Amino acid sequence: MMKQGVQTIGIVSAENPMVMQMTPEENAKRTVNFIKQLEFYHVPYVKSIGKYGNEENSFVLYNIGLKDLEYFASTKRQESFIFGVVEDEVVHFKLFSVVDKAAKDLEYRPSMQADGIIRADEDAEDYTIIGKDFKFNIPLEQINE
Repeated sequence: MMKQGVQTIGIVSAENPMVMQMTPEENAKRTVNFIKQLEFYHVPYVKSIGKYGNEENSFVLYNIGLKDLEYFASTKRQESFIFGVVEDEVVHFKLFSVVDKAAKDLEYRPSMQADGIIRADEDAEDYTIIGKDFKFNIPLEQINE
């Protein structure tokens, strides 16, 4: 997953806004539109499959700013996204969750965090898959305020 020169990583999906199950056709349309948006803004990305609740097509975005990632998540009406900062070969992740699902302009706050990733086995409940054989889990834990 780590690429040379990567400073930040974002993980987000365009599918199933606010965890509302959409049809496969609608999800495909949302994904194609999101790819166009990423390419328009020249955001480096890799397609992935993620499962944090429901399995969805998602994207790993490289060198994205937190505000830009929040903008993409908000425009796709996503309940959450993951943002990571690379520091000394370790990625410090935070899960950002929406504050008010009914709000017109979505606001996100960090709700969980983790340092690093672990390889996920076939029975893992939550995971991200990049390519054919890189399946990992971000071991998120509640943030103690």
